[in-house]
Amino acid sequence: MVRALVGMVLASLVVIPGQAAEQSPPDDASRETLFTAPFATVEFLDQITAEEEFRRILEEKITKVYLDLKSGLMWAARDNGRDIDWRRATRYCNELELASYSDWRLPTLDELKALYRPMSGSQFKAPGEVRLTSCCPWSSTKKSENSAWNFNFQYRKPFSGALSYTYDLRALCVRTPTAGDDHPLPEKTKKSKKKSKEEEP
Repeated sequence: MVRALVGMVLASLVVIPGQAAEQSPPDDASRETLFTAPFATVEFLDQITAEEEFRRILEEKITKVYLDLKSGLMWAARDNGRDIDWRRATRYCNELELASYSDWRLPTLDELKALYRPMSGSQFKAPGEVRLTSCCPWSSTKKSENSAWNFNFQYRKPFSGALSYTYDLRALCVRTPTAGDDHPLPEKTKKSKKKSKEEEP
């Protein structure tokens, strides 16, 4: 008798190859009896996904950009990596999307000068967080209608060249942080002016 019952149960579990087992959809009562672990809920998985995405974005912002506390500017952590003329360098920065930001631009000559670090241990005297693959990033500052300035980070000198020049020239992009950024903004220290003895009451 028991063997017969076992045989009937096993027979009901056999599925003919190529045919899907026909099962009636569970009713609402059976759904309520199903156990779902808390860590497998849709809400929990969505939360994990959102936290992972936030962590990735934050890590990207920290590792792929350099926030200069002296100037308050945000720099790409590396240049474009190959020779480029001025017009393409300008377009490269304008179209760059990096660390969730899309308002990148080619820096001015003064901004490049301010990025120079004479005590840097690298060949090109830029901050250690910024990787230059050549000496001379283009600036957005034009010398004439057909030429623009670049800054040489090896010799600390600006040079001008025709807009079509490419040799050893790079695009190093910059942006001005805004109050709406997720990335923390630098706090500029204000130097207090000391009153002279004559001004003291």
